[in-house]
Amino acid sequence: MCAASCDRAQLASGRHRSLPSATRLFAAHRQHKQPSHLSPVPDNQLSTLTIPQETMKPVPHGLPRSIDSSQGEVHISSETENSVINYAKRHDHTRANLCYSHQMSSIVSSAHLKRQNKNWQERRKHKLTASTFGRAIGMWPGRRVELWMEKIGVRKPFSGNDATCWERLKERVALHQYKLITGYHVEFIDFKLYNENNPNDDWLAASPDGIITNLPSEGVLEIKCPFFHGNARQRMPWVRVPVYCMPQAQGLMEILDLDWLDLFCWTPKDNMLFRIPRDKQYWHLLKAALSDFWWEHVHPAREILSKASWEEAVNELKPLVPAERHKLFNSIACASRHLAHRSKRLDI
Repeated sequence: MCAASCDRAQLASGRHRSLPSATRLFAAHRQHKQPSHLSPVPDNQLSTLTIPQETMKPVPHGLPRSIDSSQGEVHISSETENSVINYAKRHDHTRANLCYSHQMSSIVSSAHLKRQNKNWQERRKHKLTASTFGRAIGMWPGRRVELWMEKIGVRKPFSGNDATCWERLKERVALHQYKLITGYHVEFIDFKLYNENNPNDDWLAASPDGIITNLPSEGVLEIKCPFFHGNARQRMPWVRVPVYCMPQAQGLMEILDLDWLDLFCWTPKDNMLFRIPRDKQYWHLLKAALSDFWWEHVHPAREILSKASWEEAVNELKPLVPAERHKLFNSIACASRHLAHRSKRLDI
């Protein structure tokens, strides 16, 4: 059982008796040093999932973990910068793909790299955004509890690693490549609330990489630049849509009210383009799980913490710590796999 699960179990049983802070409450979890990048739940495991019963089984011991590379604002340290630049210099064979140090500031501060925008960061802090939907349902062990802690304000958002730095450095190159290959026109929006005319839905939001506008119908653009743990031999694009991308993809389409999404996977060696159709039934299932996470766990915890400190409210918060996975996780995972197989790989 992972450390976060142990902490949650201890909370539920009341065995934490002297916990003056959120840091100590999840001390075991925080002391476990995470690798710079870990793999998500593998597709071959998701394909065997069954429809959930009333009682969810715990996450199997040893299940691979993954850090969601789209969370939080990246504060690039000199060590991380040098790591990514040296990696690129070792493995990229064309000048266009090299991450030279004099390019770092201009690339990272590019206007369409919205994650660097502090106002955007402040707005997303109070919403559940599409990039976190996978975490909110329990796609990665331990990440659902961490997301809950972030949203109630007792844990800082994920601040980035080599994988996220790599993706942000290469996002501009990937966007240029996508437009060059397809000839599509791409426009940008920083932040979009879901169903803005309905205040009951304003807790959901999204920030797409772009909106494709010069076709008979508009679509969403989502760019992925996989790091592959820095392994040059694995730097080939995906041959099919990863299952863990589906909650974000369907969330983007629903929030932006568009019927298709282009998922562009860029690597220095090659690219792959997938077109994913919108699925309303999938969204209804996903939204039910997201709603439970927000209204049954995040919102009541925020209400408690608005009136008392963490130390004073710790006993009240114990029942609000979410399980590792939502009870609908298996159904969502199976539906994600089905939609991944339905998605078309376009010739480029």
